[in-house]
Amino acid sequence: MFPSMLNKLIYTVGFGWAIRIAGFIVVACLIFATLVIDARLPPRKSGRFLDFAVFKDLPFTVYTFGAAFVWLGLYLPIFVSFPLCNSFSFRDQM
Repeated sequence: MFPSMLNKLIYTVGFGWAIRIAGFIVVACLIFATLVIDARLPPRKSGRFLDFAVFKDLPFTVYTFGAAFVWLGLYLPIFVSFPLCNSFSFRDQM
């Protein structure tokens, strides 16, 4: 819906107003969802904010650390390689 809507709006009202109209639609949907949503579970009793007891479950612990390493392997080279190359003056070859 959004790609075709934005495609039509960009040519009729311009890019800026097309993005604004899409944002207004998203805000209207979020306001509607906020008003009609109901809690599925009762509120949790207050306790410790971070509970380390969940790491006793081995599959959860392996998954958590594996996911963390995947994200590090995915984003660390992107955000480190350009500043590192610039610090070594490889700017001309990039």
